Amino acid sequence: MDVASLEAAIKARALPKPFYLFAGNEEFLKERTFERMVAALVAPEDLADNVHRLDFAGTPVDDLFAGLGSFTFNESPRLFLLTNVDALPASQRGPFLDRIAATGSFDRSFLVFVSGEAGFAAELGRKLGPRCERIDFWAPFENQMVAWIQKEAREAGAAIGADAAEELLDKTGHDLRLIVQELGKLAIQVGKGGTISPALVEAAVGYLRQDSIFDLLEAVGMRDSGRALRIAENLLHQGQPPLRIWGPVVGTLREYRLLHDLAVDRPDLLQPVIERLRGILRLHGRSDYKSNTERKNLTDQIQQQVAAWPPVLASGLLANPRKARSLAHAINYTRRDLLDLWPRLIEMDAAFKSSPTNEVLFLQKCLLEIVSPTLREPAG
Repeated sequence: MDVASLEAAIKARALPKPFYLFAGNEEFLKERTFERMVAALVAPEDLADNVHRLDFAGTPVDDLFAGLGSFTFNESPRLFLLTNVDALPASQRGPFLDRIAATGSFDRSFLVFVSGEAGFAAELGRKLGPRCERIDFWAPFENQMVAWIQKEAREAGAAIGADAAEELLDKTGHDLRLIVQELGKLAIQVGKGGTISPALVEAAVGYLRQDSIFDLLEAVGMRDSGRALRIAENLLHQGQPPLRIWGPVVGTLREYRLLHDLAVDRPDLLQPVIERLRGILRLHGRSDYKSNTERKNLTDQIQQQVAAWPPVLASGLLANPRKARSLAHAINYTRRDLLDLWPRLIEMDAAFKSSPTNEVLFLQKCLLEIVSPTLREPAG
């Protein structure tokens, strides 16, 4: 089941199964979805009796069964949010899940397991079988963020254009909780059906962003090794798996190489775009009105040129205005840089997927080799 299907079932108050696994690493979306389940299914006066949050890092597993065995004298279903089940020792976790699986009926009760650990997801699937539905919660990809913000604004009762959404991203980074929080405030200011403008975002939203994977990609693009290592360390401390960090880095480098390769094959199409990307790169780090206007004009010119490209090429390389801003960093790498890097990049990618002994140190080493070519090991 995907997130949209689950949300539709919640709105219809017709959850089809007793067990749900909230997987993926976007904790805010998991928590918000559970809150929506509560709001849709449980009457306000029944919340104290019917909604249970159990953290098994400090709660005995028997507490769940005590709750399941109790009775409520109201018509609302009961919801149990179970966290850190995957942290239980295997000697406890297996029998615990077996006991749940052996329970024949969960009439008017729903159990929601929260975990980002792949091994636990597989174990839960084996134990609970078709009675358990898995939903993966991930942050939107970069090229989906503006559309996601616009959808969230509509849900808050307002509209927001792409420029204002870009401004909000610059202020908040890709922290979904912060974005939704600030959209709620902005929607109140413009009133129901109003439009959130870039000027309002600039005036009303402070600089709130925390390090995100997109900040790491920017540091890699700017070839700032110190910043790249610091951001990677912060992301790891936030609980991001190293492979989840590595994947977007490889994807970004592929886009850089595609740009340079196409510039050789189709200079008639790419050279005008590359000149404007150089202009965007020169404006990096500048946020005054003149620079913002110039950056927007360059981006608009790129989009006009790309509109005449073959659709497959346009959608694959420059699908939206924000992509132009990130792809400008490709100019910091020459085609020769990328060609020299490629054999080593393939080795790094294969090593990551075979689970190196120390993923954290390996990630840092790989980032240094990418950003600082003098540190690169010879291929082979």
